[in-house]
Amino acid sequence: MALMVGSFGNSPASFVFGGGDSAGPVEDSVPNAFSFEPVAGVDLTSEQISAVITISGINVPTDFSVSGGELSLNGGPFSAAAGTLVNGDTVQLRHTASGDFATAVSTTATVGGVSASFTSTTRAADTTPEAFSFADQSGVELSAVVVSDAVQIAGIEAAAAISVEGGEYAIGCDSAVNH
Repeated sequence: MALMVGSFGNSPASFVFGGGDSAGPVEDSVPNAFSFEPVAGVDLTSEQISAVITISGINVPTDFSVSGGELSLNGGPFSAAAGTLVNGDTVQLRHTASGDFATAVSTTATVGGVSASFTSTTRAADTTPEAFSFADQSGVELSAVVVSDAVQIAGIEAAAAISVEGGEYAIGCDSAVNH
């Protein structure tokens, strides 16, 4: 830095050339906000992998960590270990979906204190049975109690509501329930 002192007319003046701080740019280890798109309707216990995102807004190597799953850095192997990344690195998250219906699982990546989660939600249980029917019965006496043949209900993955009009039902051949 050079300092020149002189006068201009009757007023003294000073000029500074090339001054300023020579320390360089400020270190920035806090990335721009990032996010992962959630997925829904996934199969139970299936492997779920997020879309790839790119880290930006940092100018120094920055620590990252992952919880609830694993992280892949720049397309490398997935790992639950913490590490360091740099501006422009890519990140992808992975976890196993829940073993329960309609249940969310999240994996969170934290980079330089900024966090984002990748969430997958399993599909709802199928409670619509396959088609079934009861055989018509003819020649029955008036006002007689008529019992159908049993049917096997198939195609459901969880308890389902039952409704009967104008009769009763029994499950597992237990006593009938009025409706």
